[in-house]
Amino acid sequence: MIIVTLLLFLALGTPLAGCNFQRPPAQDGQNQQPDEPAPAEDPTIEQNSQLAALLPSREGYRWYYNGFAEYGHRMTLKTIDKQNSDLVYSIEGEVDDPSGGEAKDRDFNLQIVYTIANGVLTQTKQEDAMLDSNYDRLDLIKTPLGKGIRWTQKVIDQDNIETDLECTIEDVKNLDGVAVYTVVYKDKNSDYYERREIKEGVGLVSFEKLLILQDQSFPAGYYLNEEASGY
Repeated sequence: MIIVTLLLFLALGTPLAGCNFQRPPAQDGQNQQPDEPAPAEDPTIEQNSQLAALLPSREGYRWYYNGFAEYGHRMTLKTIDKQNSDLVYSIEGEVDDPSGGEAKDRDFNLQIVYTIANGVLTQTKQEDAMLDSNYDRLDLIKTPLGKGIRWTQKVIDQDNIETDLECTIEDVKNLDGVAVYTVVYKDKNSDYYERREIKEGVGLVSFEKLLILQDQSFPAGYYLNEEASGY
């Protein structure tokens, strides 16, 4: 009797052992993986965008500057190149020849490149006759754009001497809804300084520096003729 019962149990149990039980499909909202968070936006994209708003938005813009002792120069925005989130503005121009063409051995051409990268607007220039910075490469302004923002940068002057500049956004004015930033750059190792006004949508509207001669020094610079400038 025991043997018969065991055989009956095995006979009934064998089909059960071979069955595969499957879970019913999960309903909406149940047992689903959470959505992956969206990647964080690179903060330099917004910073670079703020700096780009300080310059003309398209190629062909012309600047006309006049200044100290009948000084003048003019320049044109030739190209704007975008490299990922960075921007490169290539500018060509010419300094007015005060000699009326007699200074044939002097080059009055100028080339300026504005580069926006990592929240910094940098100027690089090639020229022989501009009444401009003592430094061929200089960070003009950086984010955050606000009154009182300070930073220090190392620069090399035209005699290949390195120095440190203490830079400050001294003022921010709002002229008819357009911001104008005043930035001052002071040499930590001398009395030399530079001062710029940078206007949204235009760029540089005034420049001043301490002009140091052999026997004296005094402020000198130039300003933008806004009526003559533009597209």
